[in-house]
Amino acid sequence: MSETKEPIDDRPEEPTEDQLEERNYQGNPLAQLQMSDSDVSAFMRPDMPVRAESRMAATVKEDETGILDAKNNSKALWVWGFLNKMGSLNKAWKTRIFLLKPDGNLSYYDGFEDKKVDVKALAVSQCLGQIPLMGCKVFDIDRNVHMRVKDSFCFGITPKGYDRTYVLEAATQKKRNLWIQVIGAMGGTVSQPVDLPRAQKGSQMEGYMEKMGEKEKATGWKVRYFILTSNSLSYYKSYQAAQRNSAAGTIKLSEKVQLNSDEDTILSRKYCFTLVSGNRRYIVSAADEIEKGLWMELLEGVCG
Repeated sequence: MSETKEPIDDRPEEPTEDQLEERNYQGNPLAQLQMSDSDVSAFMRPDMPVRAESRMAATVKEDETGILDAKNNSKALWVWGFLNKMGSLNKAWKTRIFLLKPDGNLSYYDGFEDKKVDVKALAVSQCLGQIPLMGCKVFDIDRNVHMRVKDSFCFGITPKGYDRTYVLEAATQKKRNLWIQVIGAMGGTVSQPVDLPRAQKGSQMEGYMEKMGEKEKATGWKVRYFILTSNSLSYYKSYQAAQRNSAAGTIKLSEKVQLNSDEDTILSRKYCFTLVSGNRRYIVSAADEIEKGLWMELLEGVCG
C-alpha cells in the first residue's frame, strides 16, 4: 500500500506586516516628497484669523504633526491641516479640517472647537465632502479675486471632469505652497495663477484693504477696494463698483495731505497708515507689511 503524500502548498507566503507597511510606503506618492522638519511643522497649527464669517479653528498641541502614520507604527503617510473653504452657493467662508489619505481623495470635515483634534478618529467619521485629486488642476488665486485682506493665501482645485472649482485659503504663503506641492504629488497638475485684472486703466496700484469709518470705532473697519492714480486715492465697496467707477469716496492727493505710517497698529489692525486731509483723518490697514510698504512708496511719490 503506497504512502499518501501531503499536497505541496506552492502558494507564496503571505507578506509580513512590516513588508505590507513598506510596500504601502513605497507606493505612496507622498513618501517621495522631500519635506524638511520645518515644512512638516507648517501643517501643525491652524493659525487661522478670527473672522465674523468663520469660526475659529481648533487648538492643536505644539507637538502634533500634520503628516501622520495611517495607524500605529505604520509608514503610510496621511496629510492633514486647517484651511478656510468658500461655499459653492452662498460664498461664505468656513474653517474645515482637510485630510488627504493615500487613496488620492482630499476629504474635509467640520471644524473641531476647543478640543484636541484626533485625526485618526476623524478619518473614520463622516466627512462633509471629498475632492478627487488625480488629474485635477491646482493653482494660486490672488486674494483680491475673493475680496480677502488679512492672512489670506488662496488656491483653487478643479477636479478632472468637474465644472466646479474648490476655493481654499491657507493662513500663510508657506502653507499654501506646501498644499499645492502635496496635491501635485498625488497626481494634480499645477496651473497658472488666477489674478484680478486692473479695474481701471492707468491706475498706479489697486487692491483690497481695510478702511476705518469716520467715527473711528473698533467695529468701524470695512473692506474696500482702493485705486491709486496720479492725483487721488479712491475707495469702492467692491471691485465691480470700481469697474463702474462708482466710488464711495475719493481723497485728493497733494502736498497738503499728511501721510503717516509710524503707528503700525490702530484699533486692533496691523499694517496701518493714515492720511490727513483738512479736518479728516483716513485710517487704512493693508494686507501685510510688504503691501503696506508698496502703498506707502507710491503715495509718498504722489503727495510729494
